[in-house]
Amino acid sequence: LIRGPKGTLVTLTVVREDKEDPLVFSVVRTEFEIEVVETELIEEESQTVGYVKLSGFPRTAEEELTNALTRLLSQNPAGIILDLRDNGGGLLDQAVAIADLFLPNGIVLHERSRNGEVDKIFRSETGDLAENIPLVVLVNGASASASEIVAGAVKDNGRGILIGEPTYGKGSVQQIHTLADKSELRVTIARWFTPSNLSIGEDGILPDLEVATPEDLGGADDEQLQRAIAYILNGE
Repeated sequence: LIRGPKGTLVTLTVVREDKEDPLVFSVVRTEFEIEVVETELIEEESQTVGYVKLSGFPRTAEEELTNALTRLLSQNPAGIILDLRDNGGGLLDQAVAIADLFLPNGIVLHERSRNGEVDKIFRSETGDLAENIPLVVLVNGASASASEIVAGAVKDNGRGILIGEPTYGKGSVQQIHTLADKSELRVTIARWFTPSNLSIGEDGILPDLEVATPEDLGGADDEQLQRAIAYILNGE
């Protein structure tokens, strides 16, 4: 209901706990894109580690991540941490493309129809910019869908390790049908499996090293991130 033609007004009524009466705002609609990649070069023990947080998989995800990795790799970090925590997913083609940035030639995922047959196999190709640098992927219970595709591909291909908590377990392909009363019917038509034929939708992706998710991701007490840095620098 908030969406509409660019330049038109939409009125929002907002209820807040500390306000007795609702607040009313008139907002001019505009078109904008949210950056989904955040980067940082972390200095630790006289070395550097490249940190990349990916918050979603929109149509610009591969391009933004490629640019970010190019900048980080030019500074010769000891490794890369790809943070997929709280990433609810997005477009399938972006998930495959992003997995391909880190993987040599191999399988990214299987997509199977409801009868169990393999309909599609999505593959990666050799020649991308981040195929050889040490890699850690951070995941938690809110890493879902496209995030699980990337995490599962990295793990099953032995490309890097996963640190965090088991992922959400959203491994289905759905068709959306809008009904006459404007309600929706979502029908699952296929499911996703990792390169090792593990169902993403059953148990999610299990981390190699399980570490509890902190309240403040990226904060001083982020044990998952600290564990990832230690693994990049010390291999344990």
